[in-house]
Amino acid sequence: MYFVKESDGFRAWFTIANGGIIRTGAVAGQFTVTIVNPGDTASLVPAVAESATKPGLYSFLITSAFITIHGVGEYGIVVETNIANPPRVIDVFSEVLKVSQEDFDSLGESLIAARTTALAGSTTTVIRTGLAQANDFFNGMQVIVINAAGIAARPIDSYAQINGAITVEALPFTPALNDVVLVISRSGATPHTIADVVWDELYAGHNIENSFSELIQEMSATISALRSLL
Repeated sequence: MYFVKESDGFRAWFTIANGGIIRTGAVAGQFTVTIVNPGDTASLVPAVAESATKPGLYSFLITSAFITIHGVGEYGIVVETNIANPPRVIDVFSEVLKVSQEDFDSLGESLIAARTTALAGSTTTVIRTGLAQANDFFNGMQVIVINAAGIAARPIDSYAQINGAITVEALPFTPALNDVVLVISRSGATPHTIADVVWDELYAGHNIENSFSELIQEMSATISALRSLL
């Protein structure tokens, strides 16, 4: 088994064989995959699918949402195979996915489905943007708006392609032209992860004049300058 980091988590790939011959054509119901978190307190049971282009190669997804909830460490994985029809395959094997701090920190960025800015004409309940995806594409996701008056997050009630309009429960302010708008792709994102995303966005240069994030950047620059003198 090997793992590939994707935008929505880690995808595990594996093959199964009978007498040294790779078994193709297996379906989801013939596998049981169990993923246990580092603390051995929660589990995830993902579905297995065969590759459409490479028969005999199977995969499942360990979602970012699951990992951001349970953190850094070793995730135990058990794959049970029970294929009764010939060529029969009955097997159990295990593997460990090690999630480092670097992996964990980067998952926050993968939560961002779209990054844009507010357009003129937005209201407290309708955020006009430059997004151009089809109607309802972002429904059920979360939106974060960074405004001079503060930062607010809301579930997206509906999304319309016209004007890239995102409809939400009333915000505590009216989005201004060029306010940063972030769409968060998974409702499973934790408050801590969303906070990290917002902080990274602010620190990356979208800070507001005289804001705390601007002060932090100035402090960071000052500290770096002092270190260069040591």
